[in-house]
Amino acid sequence: MGAGIARLLSAHNYRVVTNASGRSVATQARCSANNVELLPTDLDLCNQADYILSIVPQRDAVATAERVIAVSSNRDFAKQQNPLYFLDLNAISPSSARVNDELFAESAPDIRLIDGGIIGGPPNLKDNGTWSRPSVVVSGPNDLRDAQLSGAHLAEVLNVRHINTTVGSASGLK
Repeated sequence: MGAGIARLLSAHNYRVVTNASGRSVATQARCSANNVELLPTDLDLCNQADYILSIVPQRDAVATAERVIAVSSNRDFAKQQNPLYFLDLNAISPSSARVNDELFAESAPDIRLIDGGIIGGPPNLKDNGTWSRPSVVVSGPNDLRDAQLSGAHLAEVLNVRHINTTVGSASGLK
């Protein structure tokens, strides 16, 4: 799914980056093949990204959120004029989504968490030049469409539907 999302974003002129440290040669090659720029650390990722889309195996979802939260307390984390958005698009339970929300609120209040889920298959380019895209359902008080830096456009590209302001609602649909 992540590779398809990366291709979709690249095709719409988004710079796509990831932390490559500790990743296998095969994963790094897959990233390169999908126009994903490899960065050496989570700090670099958080300092260079406007949006972090977390699309990882379920077992890694909480650890991924915790890594981003840890960066937010690093003195070298460059708080941007516009907040960093963390879109948790992993297959986690509503209760886990609420735990993540509490963690971000307590430890990384400058990062905007969006609870979400991907419904459908990975994006792919059709023969007619248009994209088939899954539905990305999101919930919580932070609406991607309201984000300062191209949030409305990103929401359109990703086929995002914001269902309500309750964290966990989108996770419950997966």
